[in-house]
Amino acid sequence: MDKNLKGDLPDEDTGTELARELGLGAAMSIGIGTMVCAGIFVLPGIAAAKAGPVVVLAFALCGLVAVLIAFCMSELATGMPLSGGGYLFIVRAFGPMMGTVMGWCLWLSPIFASAFYMVGFGYYVADVFSISHVWLALLMTGLLTGLNFIGAKETGGPRT
Repeated sequence: MDKNLKGDLPDEDTGTELARELGLGAAMSIGIGTMVCAGIFVLPGIAAAKAGPVVVLAFALCGLVAVLIAFCMSELATGMPLSGGGYLFIVRAFGPMMGTVMGWCLWLSPIFASAFYMVGFGYYVADVFSISHVWLALLMTGLLTGLNFIGAKETGGPRT
């Protein structure tokens, strides 16, 4: 690989490595939980209200695009088997400025996605408890923030 594309990134030459704190089960829980929350409980109602009967075609098209993106990401990860994911790919392709933009986007996107999930959760549960969906969303956000504060290792690890 061209040396000027590598920059000052951590790689096998420096021996920098991320600690692997989560096991397969915890990592799969995170991914599956995100897909189930958005893909099954929140998004279909919103999409059906906007698109009508063609929503099935829209979901099929989105599934095809997701598979193509997954193939691209797996090819990139195979070609650059280093820590960093999307940030690393962008920095190597477009330089540090675009890498910074990508880093901010990667950092901010879970915040907006979590808000979307929690409002959806609030709408589903609000009728059961006769409480505002906003308050339920804020309560769940606080609870999940607390779990995240405790740490991924403690919440995702085996019970001892």
